[in-house]
Amino acid sequence: MAAHQSRLADNLSRFRQLFRARDLDYRIGVLTTDFVNAEPGRRSDDQPYFKEVRSVSLDAAGKPELDSRGRPKPVTKRVASNGSLVTLPALAQPWITPQTPDSIFAELVKVGTNGDSNRTAFTSVYNFVAGSYNKQHAFLRSDATTIVVFFMDEEETRMALWKEQRNGSRQAEWIENGKLPDLLNQNNARSSDARQTLDGYINYWVLRPFIIAKGNKRGKIEMHAVVSPNNLSHRRAAELTGGTVLNIESDFSGPLAALGDRIADTVAVALEPVGAAATFYKKSLRVLVDGQEVRPDPQNGWVYDELTHSIRFQGTAKKQAFLAKIDITYEEHM
Repeated sequence: MAAHQSRLADNLSRFRQLFRARDLDYRIGVLTTDFVNAEPGRRSDDQPYFKEVRSVSLDAAGKPELDSRGRPKPVTKRVASNGSLVTLPALAQPWITPQTPDSIFAELVKVGTNGDSNRTAFTSVYNFVAGSYNKQHAFLRSDATTIVVFFMDEEETRMALWKEQRNGSRQAEWIENGKLPDLLNQNNARSSDARQTLDGYINYWVLRPFIIAKGNKRGKIEMHAVVSPNNLSHRRAAELTGGTVLNIESDFSGPLAALGDRIADTVAVALEPVGAAATFYKKSLRVLVDGQEVRPDPQNGWVYDELTHSIRFQGTAKKQAFLAKIDITYEEHM
């Protein structure tokens, strides 16, 4: 994974160049797949939820700090786990902004290769979103599209279940030491009355928390995956949101740059959820950009994305809508 992390740092710098050229207000955070189980008898605030990784000390400008002999100072940085954002001492907050030096961003991505054998990106994402919902961090913004990119050279190896407690409440229970598709099949064989599909699991434990945290707007979340060819779980998460899937075992530089281009150029608006007893009437859609009506047109107008329930602008309409006021109306039939 170390070689992948170096390529990742180089290629994600391309993302920042594209965002910078378009003067975008963005945030980039890094999560790891590590999960540290709580130690019995220890307070939650006294749990070491991190791994130690060798690094070089950087100042706020992203330059290596030198020792008395003029050599870069070695440090041991703490790489967060359990859904906490990775951070560095040089960062004012645990995420990248347009003002962050590229060298700090590159160091942030290098999270080491001494992680757990249980790779649980989905659990990390779930805990991260729960932290946002509980006001433990302010990374997510409800009005901004959230884009998740999974970089995984192996399959997800953790499965979550709800376990009923004696007092009637439920507590999450984690099943480890197996690949998620196999764990689902084993659980279905044991509990035929509580069967789960991979799609259902991803929708509930991965997509649903984001949708709730983002104000119930499915179009405000995209997922993409740079994964090994036999990876089913993270690939499927990308497919369910209309995302891109790339092969981590190949030279993904070109395709990843193309993905960055598409992300930087995307202008999309998530529509309000349709009422439970209502039906969305697509033909009633009307789109105004700075008060001027824009017609549906896959080349130079807008298209309706049924999967994410959102409007995406294309061609000349995209350029027109980039920094404009957008009004969208439609009918719901009971």
